[in-house]
Amino acid sequence: MVEEPDLFDPLRVNWRPTTSGISLFHPIPERTCLSAGIRDKYCPCSRAKAFDTNLSIVKELATASIKHINNVYLKAHRHLCMVYTLKTVIRAEAEKFQNTNSTSTNDSLRNNFTHLFTVLFEVLPSNAIFESNILYNEPTNTIKLHSDILRINLYGRTSECIKDKYQLRSFCY
Repeated sequence: MVEEPDLFDPLRVNWRPTTSGISLFHPIPERTCLSAGIRDKYCPCSRAKAFDTNLSIVKELATASIKHINNVYLKAHRHLCMVYTLKTVIRAEAEKFQNTNSTSTNDSLRNNFTHLFTVLFEVLPSNAIFESNILYNEPTNTIKLHSDILRINLYGRTSECIKDKYQLRSFCY
């Protein structure tokens, strides 16, 4: 006796519509990153406002990121890795500004509460360049790391001494 192959029959499956898709047969609505399930970090629609890299808050955010690298990532490997200090802030921008009537950067900070800053900074002694996303709450003056700190330039052979500790290669010098 010849058996028929067990074929998938889509009509016999209990089909449940999902809310994550959009039909091409209907008008496509305006969507936000939130409604599309895209994290803030990867949202191309974000409108970032550039900040002067010499502002004290910008330097404070970069310094907080460096302290996190030194005290969290490298703490257990102090005998292998150098301690970083801030060389310069290359770029700083903030997202999630509410509409305000003021065009001044400082007034914008005072009229809003929490801002997502992206700070690009260079450190000594390695001249490594890092990018950090930080939540800053102006009224309470609290700083919280929003995501991992990323090294965005090549580290090459500067981390040869710890090549067996892959997770530290971009940080250790």
